[in-house]
Amino acid sequence: MSSSWINRSCAWAPASENGSYVKFTAVHVAYAPVSFRDVDAAKFEKVTFSVTVPTGIIAVDLIPLRFEKGVEARRTLSSPEIKVKYGESAVEIGKVFEQQVVYTSLRPTIVAGGLQESDFSWSMMDDAMQEGARRFVAVVQVPKGRRAVSMQLQASATLRSKFFAQGGIVAGQLRLIDVALR
Repeated sequence: MSSSWINRSCAWAPASENGSYVKFTAVHVAYAPVSFRDVDAAKFEKVTFSVTVPTGIIAVDLIPLRFEKGVEARRTLSSPEIKVKYGESAVEIGKVFEQQVVYTSLRPTIVAGGLQESDFSWSMMDDAMQEGARRFVAVVQVPKGRRAVSMQLQASATLRSKFFAQGGIVAGQLRLIDVALR
């Protein structure tokens, strides 16, 4: 896993009522590529890629923020069967109304978490849990004058079967990297 940073713009705030402005933070784009190997989607509920940066640095945008897949669903709506009994006789009308409704519902496959926080992540479910490389993008706000950022990167998986791991979660090795800001 590696990350690269590109300085894109700066945030500015009014310093006084006369209209002058002071630069107080820089906004950087962090590309966080990760490769998953030996992913058996049948064993996992979700796979998560997490990033932790020092306090004072926050994610102002995460890309993708959310990715959803349309799933077709069917539901049958009907009235109850009507039966009237009087003494020994009974009249049965049956169902008066029955209709099948087909609709598409959106199921998330990638969900980002941690906007405006120093800990942020992307969780992948269903079709998104496949072997191969992914590139996630975080737009982060960094205090003025900061020349480098230390990042902690970690991949983890939530198992469908909870017997073998504590809480059903297994995690890869925590990786610490220092990234120079330009």
